[in-house]
Amino acid sequence: MKSIALWIFLENTQSAVRFFPELDGDDANLDRLIPHLISHFKVLKDTIPSSISFFTDAEHIQPLRKDLLLKDLETTDEKPLFVRYRLSDDGGKSK
Repeated sequence: MKSIALWIFLENTQSAVRFFPELDGDDANLDRLIPHLISHFKVLKDTIPSSISFFTDAEHIQPLRKDLLLKDLETTDEKPLFVRYRLSDDGGKSK
């Protein structure tokens, strides 16, 4: 099994961090990465998996397809995988 290392930049954080998900490198994709992110990063603890989006551009214009294989991603501390997530599930509605 080939080890995977990704530079991850979570929205609303200060910098990218190196992340080593325990996934098989041959068929691991962004969709399979989501549960690993949620279990590793406390800020994602209450995040709905379907609300997570991935980007490689800092402007977050075009989300990446969730079936994109991780082995096809090249990330660095200067060009990380950006992770956008919904902070709550209330849809922005006031109570």
